[in-house]
Amino acid sequence: MSDATMPRSKRPVEAGTRRLGRLALLPLFADLDGRPALVAGDGPAAAWKAELLAAAGADVLIASADPCAELAALLSDGAAAGRLSLLPRAWQPDDLDGMGIAIADAVDEDEARRFADAARAAGVPCNVIDRPA
Repeated sequence: MSDATMPRSKRPVEAGTRRLGRLALLPLFADLDGRPALVAGDGPAAAWKAELLAAAGADVLIASADPCAELAALLSDGAAAGRLSLLPRAWQPDDLDGMGIAIADAVDEDEARRFADAARAAGVPCNVIDRPA
């Protein structure tokens, strides 16, 4: 094909593509390989997030005073060895220092707010499971 017969690419504006509408959330992709991550909580949701972060290559510290069966199984899983470690107590604000990301399975709105505020103060991206506010 010569240059004259090759189809020309059209930029979105030229093609008449709609502009993006408002998004409820911004999906993010983070390179967590070898980066520290904190998961705070005792329940199955914390276990799922810890496993997700470990699968992304993060070194996950799980702050849990009373780990559920799923967390205990995850911590004893040989495949996760080296990627997951237990801090056998509830999270504290200092636990966020140096983390690449932090996730909490908060028991109530007060804890959710304290966790998010502490993460922001430490400059750490955070997620509080099922509590978008």
